[in-house]
Amino acid sequence: MQIGVLCSGGDAPGMNAAVLGTADTSEAEVVFIKNGYRGIYERTFAFPNAIEIEASQAGAAIGTARFDEFRQPKTRAEIAKILHEEGLDALVVAGGNGSWEGARLLKAETGFPVIVVPATIDNDFPNTDYTLGFDSALDCISNAVDDLILTARSHHRVFLLEVMGRKSFELAESAAYANFSIPVLDESKDNLDRIAENVNKQGRSQILIVPEGLPDKQDAIEYLSEKIELETKYLNLSYLQRGAKPTTYDRLIGHRFGAEAISYLLANQDGYLGRKDGKIMLSNW
Repeated sequence: MQIGVLCSGGDAPGMNAAVLGTADTSEAEVVFIKNGYRGIYERTFAFPNAIEIEASQAGAAIGTARFDEFRQPKTRAEIAKILHEEGLDALVVAGGNGSWEGARLLKAETGFPVIVVPATIDNDFPNTDYTLGFDSALDCISNAVDDLILTARSHHRVFLLEVMGRKSFELAESAAYANFSIPVLDESKDNLDRIAENVNKQGRSQILIVPEGLPDKQDAIEYLSEKIELETKYLNLSYLQRGAKPTTYDRLIGHRFGAEAISYLLANQDGYLGRKDGKIMLSNW
């Protein structure tokens, strides 16, 4: 059985471990596809020994991309045709919600077998407790908070730290509680007033964690800056979270996700993987 492996959409720490996990088998011939779904369209295929991949590194060594043309049914049909022409029997995709939706449509419209590995720092993938990269991004935020609180105390400041997560607030909430910081998860005036009052009452330097998907985020940041008595500074951690060094946990889970994807395909099963109650499980399309 010949199986194609690609990364799609935004990169996430641990993707390289997942890719390596797919190749850790003697029962299937694995082919890496460069630069996501676009790589199929452009026929940029490579065998595992042709690409140097380190599980300890962030990013996607085989490349990842967003391929807008893949939204079109005719492009998905062409993709399936190319996969067949290249002798591929199934596909493993590491990515987030957009990658999942593309894989679902590819399967529904063409019948081509595909398994998705949940890889996104947002931890917002369907039917899973954990997505690859979340722990590494969380660790990145924790390291930033450790550093920021020191300079904040030196100048008696409060930092408003924006973190990723798209519409999911789980990364911001987890980071705040893990670092005894203050999460800003509600932009209502009453909540912002409570936060400002609490900070003013304590009268000491704090780190406020703001999720990127907060509605009216800029207004909330400006309002808090006005209401908090100490000097405030804003910092967006941005892509440092996606480029964070993969933690040991993400390397381990990545390898397991990749290996399990191959095992399921060899058993003629496809769908999307998730981790529930500590176990990797397959959900059907």
